[in-house]
Parts: sequence; structure tokens; C-alpha cells
Amino acid sequence: MIYVVKSISIQVHRNFTIWPMSDWKDTFFMNKSALIEQIAKRSELPISQSRKALDAILESITEALSNGDRVQLVGFGTFKVTDRKSREGRNPKTGEVIQIPASKTPSFTAGAELKKSVNGRD
Repeated sequence: MIYVVKSISIQVHRNFTIWPMSDWKDTFFMNKSALIEQIAKRSELPISQSRKALDAILESITEALSNGDRVQLVGFGTFKVTDRKSREGRNPKTGEVIQIPASKTPSFTAGAELKKSVNGRD
């Protein structure tokens, strides 16, 4: 969640600590639009076709995970569903102990080639 206070952007982190977004001025976040532009540029496809291709990939991965399947892209990584056990938690407002139900969550494990590339060991 990003707020603008007196023209200064701040980031609210999960544990509610606040720090200035100016600390991140040299950081680039690739969003879906930027990824579509990169796909179009590298594949020499029009942006509309690149958008359709990315949407098809994301829908396919989502559908596979919804069916409980793994999606393995050799060298890049593996998408899978992991089970989270039920557990006790606390209501932050009241401090009351509550039961958090079991759930499934998607996860990603980076492949060897991706790890090497990220660590500069091409």
C-alpha cells in the first residue's frame, strides 16, 4: 500500500513500519505492462499479441495450479501449490486467540539457471 503525505511517498510494509520511497529511487519494478513491452520487443510481436501470449501463459499456470498440478519450466523454476496447516493466531485488535483454517498457497522455486543468472554467474 502506498500513501502520499505532503508530496512525500511512503511505503507501508506488512509489519506497518514506514520508510520513504526515495530509498527505492534506483529500483525498477517490472509490472505487467513493462513485461508485455519486453515480450513485444524481444519476440518482435505486436503489443496486442504479446499481451494475449502473456495472458495465456498466466491463465495456463493458474489453471494448472488450481487443479493441483505443478508447472515446471526447466532452468527457470517450478510453480506448485503448498498446503498450510491450520494454526492458532491472534486478533490484533482484541488479542483474542483465533483458529486460522488450513489453506493452499501457490509457491515458486527458482531453477538453477535463474539462480545463476541472478547471482551473476552466467
